[in-house]
Amino acid sequence: FWYVEEAANGSVLWMVDTGSGERRQIVDAAQKAILLNSLKDNEFTPRVLKENPIGGGENWVEILSPNRQWFATLEDHNFGIRKPGSNRVELLTRDGIASKPYDFMEYGFSAGNQSFDAAASPIWSSDSRYVAFHRFDLTEVPFVSVPGLTPSPWLRMTRPFEPMAKTQLLIADVQRRVVTPVQVPYDSNVYYQIGGWSPAGQLIFVRSDRYFKTAEIYLAAADTGKARLVFRERTTTFLQNHWLNYRSHTVHFVNDRRGFLWLSERDGWNHIYLYDLSAKKVTQLTQGGFPVERIVDVDQATGWIYFLAHGVDPSRPYDLHFMRVHVNRPGRLQKLTAHDGRHDVPSAKKAYMAPAPEGIWLSPDKKTFIDSHSSVHRPPMRELRAADGRLIANLQKADATKWNAVIRTPPEEFKVLAADGKTELHGVLFRPQNFDPTKTYPIIDYIYNGPFTQWVPRGFAEPGSGLPLTLAELGAVVVVIDGRGTTGRGKAFQDVVYKNFGTHEIADHAGAIRQLARRYPFIDLNRVGITGASFGGYMTFRAMVLEPDLFKVGVAFAPVYNLWTGDATNVEPYLGGDRSAFERADSLKLLGNLKGKILLIHGTSDTNALYSSTAEATGALKKAGKAFDLLTIPGGKHAYDQNVFRAILQYFDEHLVR
Repeated sequence: FWYVEEAANGSVLWMVDTGSGERRQIVDAAQKAILLNSLKDNEFTPRVLKENPIGGGENWVEILSPNRQWFATLEDHNFGIRKPGSNRVELLTRDGIASKPYDFMEYGFSAGNQSFDAAASPIWSSDSRYVAFHRFDLTEVPFVSVPGLTPSPWLRMTRPFEPMAKTQLLIADVQRRVVTPVQVPYDSNVYYQIGGWSPAGQLIFVRSDRYFKTAEIYLAAADTGKARLVFRERTTTFLQNHWLNYRSHTVHFVNDRRGFLWLSERDGWNHIYLYDLSAKKVTQLTQGGFPVERIVDVDQATGWIYFLAHGVDPSRPYDLHFMRVHVNRPGRLQKLTAHDGRHDVPSAKKAYMAPAPEGIWLSPDKKTFIDSHSSVHRPPMRELRAADGRLIANLQKADATKWNAVIRTPPEEFKVLAADGKTELHGVLFRPQNFDPTKTYPIIDYIYNGPFTQWVPRGFAEPGSGLPLTLAELGAVVVVIDGRGTTGRGKAFQDVVYKNFGTHEIADHAGAIRQLARRYPFIDLNRVGITGASFGGYMTFRAMVLEPDLFKVGVAFAPVYNLWTGDATNVEPYLGGDRSAFERADSLKLLGNLKGKILLIHGTSDTNALYSSTAEATGALKKAGKAFDLLTIPGGKHAYDQNVFRAILQYFDEHLVR
């Protein structure tokens, strides 16, 4: 795994993690491809404080201060600090309480329900004196039952229209050992995201209503906690970009830290805006018919803003490119990456976290970057480039000889029209490796179509390609499609989902399959299957009841069947607090339409999509006299495992392929 680090003398080191805690320098700023040293710093390795209960993903860990003197940590539901190399925690709060096994009040890392979002991570000031963190009062959050959860089957979780955790921001002065609450008007139905610290040492944070229609950005004094509103942004639907940034919001400062950057879809596309700290002057820095994915970094010395954007080439809207714009030259964009495909940024930027194998790694001095990229057809490559995009050196090219010997029929990108007859949809089609164009094959739709992500694999041999490739080996054609309502295509494309959740998605997928069948005579429209997990499980069941004459076999893993039972944060923004929209999205009201074979799979310890949702569905199916199959995974969480994979393959093999 590659990452960047700044040496004590200020030089830039490109490093590789051996996976054993040892890190080795392999190239310095002069591009000397030699092994210079190896390092170990176990005392700076943070402790895991809470395991992710959902299954998969990161665990939440202690946060090291910039001067490497303290870890921000938790103990007994309270917030504290710990010196590296010591096991002693010095508590800065003492009113965190619990009546085990139920959490009532706690600090710092939990988002007040099961999601453990990065929004709740503490943020240190640059001088390491102050650290901002959250306090959560869960006393009014309802309990839900999770049968396989230990030591107790009960969990606090906010579902739509139910009370949220009461959240408060606090600032700890580590030097004085004083904790000060941030002073903002009280509201029990808000989310807070800590954005960072201003050049004057003020905490900058964002406050959102529970439906993400409004985002307010504040500055708070570190010593008194007194806060002032800088500006407010509103929308009539939902602030999608802000909802995503709720997971990991960072405020980037520019112009000698006198201004800051904000992402907004106010013109229909996600773009970068520059505000001064008084918010009296606003400048749109990027513009055009493409969305900025996220800001990567800012070079304070030169004024360059580095970011990722989709759709730079309109014919390839899902390609992700690394770009930059100068703070003093709005609209004059530079594309820094050269190849089609994905040029992403790894989510992990700390040396103790294993970074993604592909991505952009911008050096600390902002003079060079490593571009690790691929496409559906092209194996990963790594290049060292100058900050202006000039190629310095080819570092590595993956040898796909063995892969190509197995995957003899590579995935195919395709375009179809949405159900409205005019919007272009993009997807990827997988064929069996022994594909014979003179034969006919069943087709399986591997679906997600959740409103806050893209699902179609865009890189070479991405993890998301694993199940489609395996299903294809049963003797089926498999398609993955991003229908309307998903991200990366602009505000209008996504707003289709607003108050219409579950209305257009299946029509888009069903229409795409019919178009592909007309295009490819080897597709058998009499043998159509569908499978997905989480929101994909919801969509699988919904497809079986909305298009029962098309979809003959479905496998829904970890589904919800109506959105009343889901985590409020994941569904409320898209339904806008409209109870009639929830009623329309309830698939159990349509189960009388079910005709095909369906397998429902659910783990008893799932804290994201609750097992009780499937228990409710099976009762309703039984009452309606509908046949179904059920696989319960004892202790199973919200993540695929070998039991789930095996069941999916066996079910399609038995009921669709043979």
